[in-house]
Amino acid sequence: MRTNFLAEWERMKKAFDNTAKTVQNPDAVTSAYLAVMAKPTGLTPILKDIDAAFSKEQRKPTNEALLKFYGKREPISVLLTRSCPSSATRVCRTRRWT
Repeated sequence: MRTNFLAEWERMKKAFDNTAKTVQNPDAVTSAYLAVMAKPTGLTPILKDIDAAFSKEQRKPTNEALLKFYGKREPISVLLTRSCPSSATRVCRTRRWT
């Protein structure tokens, strides 16, 4: 089974970066949020591993890759939840970056 998690992640990062560049005169909270979002997350190599594991169509490598992803995702989620202002959180949850 072929997956494109890495390609989708790269597409979403590029769309976010392009949208973030259009923000004019951001307030302090928005500037801080954008600074947090600009930091590297370390998800790219993990998503590459997930795509490779799914292509093998074996349960063990897939589970290991997904566990690595969830282990990396959790601290990022906590950080973003704490740094994201409540109004931006609603936007982050509802907006599709297409």
